[in-house]
Amino acid sequence: MWQRHFKYFYHHINYYEVTNELQNIKKVIKMKKKLFIIGVVIALFLVLSLSIISLQKQNLVGSIISNQEGKVKIGAIYPLTGSNSLSLMGNEYKRGLEMATEEINSQGGINGKQIELIFEDGQNDAVKSLNAYNKLVELDGVDFVFTAFSGPASTLAPIAEEKGKILIYSSTISLGNGGYVFKDYWNMDKQAKLIAETIKEKDHKRIAILAMKHPSTPAYINTLKRELKNQKIEFVQEDFELGTKDFASILTKLNKNNPDAIITYVLPGADAELILKTIKQIGMDSIQLYAGTAAFTNLRFSGKYADILDNMNAIDTWYGVAFNSEKARFFKSKYQSRYKQNLLGDAVYAYDDLFALVIACENANSINSENVRLELLKINYLGVAGPLSFDKKGNSQRIANLVIFNKNQWEYFKTNIDT
Repeated sequence: MWQRHFKYFYHHINYYEVTNELQNIKKVIKMKKKLFIIGVVIALFLVLSLSIISLQKQNLVGSIISNQEGKVKIGAIYPLTGSNSLSLMGNEYKRGLEMATEEINSQGGINGKQIELIFEDGQNDAVKSLNAYNKLVELDGVDFVFTAFSGPASTLAPIAEEKGKILIYSSTISLGNGGYVFKDYWNMDKQAKLIAETIKEKDHKRIAILAMKHPSTPAYINTLKRELKNQKIEFVQEDFELGTKDFASILTKLNKNNPDAIITYVLPGADAELILKTIKQIGMDSIQLYAGTAAFTNLRFSGKYADILDNMNAIDTWYGVAFNSEKARFFKSKYQSRYKQNLLGDAVYAYDDLFALVIACENANSINSENVRLELLKINYLGVAGPLSFDKKGNSQRIANLVIFNKNQWEYFKTNIDT
């Protein structure tokens, strides 16, 4: 009997031992799983950290290389190829920077460091401009970036703010918020007020407005219409898509209201040319023509449209070289001598902006964007395009100018500094 009790006791001891062992094994497995998961998380964290450090090193290396070379690197993204008006204007900006850089470097550069320009052809394309920006900042290690036109500027402005890298651009739209983005171009609000004031002086009663659908349009047209309403001047408005092939129906509709003046808001180029041709075709070329975007002063007319502009006593927005300025006359002469062609307005903005940037760097005794941007906000520089200063959001406060077409050329018509 004691043998049966012993077997029973022995089997139960083995059962409890096995059970305990199994429980211990399960605990070990659970612990290993936890350790494995923790290990994976730590590994992922290390990989991510190393990636961030690597990116930071790339930017740092670019900056160190720039400083070790004793240079201040400036990147510029413009449309430089193609036969359209934007590439013509893009090359104007490029030449303005080149002329300014030569003069600045000959005078000792920025705080003793020479300027190196690096150009990229953004082709006025948002994606290509963004790729160009990343290349300039991350690989070339540029200290500042220049660009132009609303598409590229709209894409790059938030990136520049995020990176804390000064971006200076030329466009009709305002994108700055007082940070690292600065705009230098003619002021739409001032120009609209100046044209409305001229319309009142000329005693026009009914105005036709032809405006493109564009991001910059509301700011200009809304100011214009508000001023016309205040002066109790009647107006009708028609809008059109960029690239419109037939303006006859739109202009005919406007002409039915018997306007004594027409205001166009259109970019320089094919649309502007077609509008002028159509105005003549439908017999609308006997009324006053106003232009709100320097659309006709920018065209290389070669006499093609001189008869229309002269007959309509055309008045256009003027931007570019200042009037009655010895500095502007010297720049214009130097530009024409070097490039063997007439000066458009765009070169002077890039030229002035680089000189303003140099002054800000010297006042800050630094090329650090945070220090330089504070000095740019204080700038008061008399440039080739006239006085240059920025408001608290980084928008330039340029003087408003109008020109009038007379005997096959544009002549100074009116300036209103207080507009």
